[in-house]
Amino acid sequence: MLINDEFQHTTRVLAGYADYIYNREKWSARAGLRYEYSFMEGSYPDGKGETFTKHLNDWVPQASLKYQLTDAQSLKLNYTTSINRPGISYLNPAVVISPTIIYQGNPQLVSSRTQRISLVYSYILPSLTLQVAPGYHHTSDGISDIQTAKDDIRYRTYENILRYRRASLETYVQWKPFDGTTIVLNNNLRYEHYENPNLGYRTYGWSDNYYVNLSQKLPWKLLLYLNSYGKIGRSPSDVYTMRHSYFGYYASLQRSFLKADRLTVRIAANAPFNKYWSSEAETVNGDYRDFQQSWNRARSFTIAITYRFGSLKASVKKAEHSIDNDDVVGGISKGSK
Repeated sequence: MLINDEFQHTTRVLAGYADYIYNREKWSARAGLRYEYSFMEGSYPDGKGETFTKHLNDWVPQASLKYQLTDAQSLKLNYTTSINRPGISYLNPAVVISPTIIYQGNPQLVSSRTQRISLVYSYILPSLTLQVAPGYHHTSDGISDIQTAKDDIRYRTYENILRYRRASLETYVQWKPFDGTTIVLNNNLRYEHYENPNLGYRTYGWSDNYYVNLSQKLPWKLLLYLNSYGKIGRSPSDVYTMRHSYFGYYASLQRSFLKADRLTVRIAANAPFNKYWSSEAETVNGDYRDFQQSWNRARSFTIAITYRFGSLKASVKKAEHSIDNDDVVGGISKGSK
């Protein structure tokens, strides 16, 4: 049994990537390839646990093709691959025993890959920005939490067994119908499916995630923000858990003072008409179903005063990375994703 033993770990990552960019008249294309080599080592200085190492080699491609329909409209096809590397806590083969659970990492884990393809339609005018993007995500070797029970003891480990599918329609709209008025809508309609074929577990469902914001300039240099956000439907967050609908809303009013608007005073209210919010979730484990409902205090009021010193005269150019990388899952410092 290993409890509160001293543990040391080292992770080294070597990476490099190459890009190719093509432009001709209304067509443009881009292709990128990233290579990552990872070395991880874990050890117990007191000798109570066995030292273990892991070497990972990952190739991560990406490509896009864009066609400019008009000055305001474009169509872009994207393909990306992202990786999730297993972290030290997922790889650690040490066995941790308690009265109700036996836990052990899996040193045989490898990086999982998610393939993404999307088609993005963009329409951009001075008073209107519209983007519509149907897409599809696919993972067949995802790192999954494996939980089984025997004789009132729960056994837990990890395997590259998770299958994940997601079909989605993402919509973004920014509209300025009047001078000083801006409306923003961000919506994501999706169907998700998680499956562990070894255990015969699966969760799936439809959901619609939305965010709506209204900003309005008022007399006396006042600025009003109103927004609402939430989810409609019932969707999985992993092979064991289903999340239900929720919603929220927020309002704020602010004004800036002094030269160059250095002083800003803001009053805000979160859910001023709701004393409590409820959230619902289901735990799924084969034929077993568990329903949870919780209540949290929702209502809050804020007064904030900020003052800006000096001015920023230099701009920093950020590097544009050509590869999407979701990095580590199961790392000790970052935790699970």
